[in-house]
Amino acid sequence: PTLSVLPGLISTPHVPFWGDPVRSLVLAGLGVKELSVSTPQIATVKAALRGHSSAELRDLAQRALGQADAAAVRALVKG
Repeated sequence: PTLSVLPGLISTPHVPFWGDPVRSLVLAGLGVKELSVSTPQIATVKAALRGHSSAELRDLAQRALGQADAAAVRALVKG
């Protein structure tokens, strides 16, 4: 797996970094234990994370790392 897709995922314009459920799911799957999220985004991120087990998030992150670009990662995560 490669981390080459992460810069594109991180630098997506007009989307607050930590409040984005796609980014939050991938980061949690990579082992990030704490995220700083603005108050209006807490419920959305929590709901996204609660919808997946730790094993599912790890698997998702590994599959995300194999994608060609950030758009492919978003498509993968959004199913």
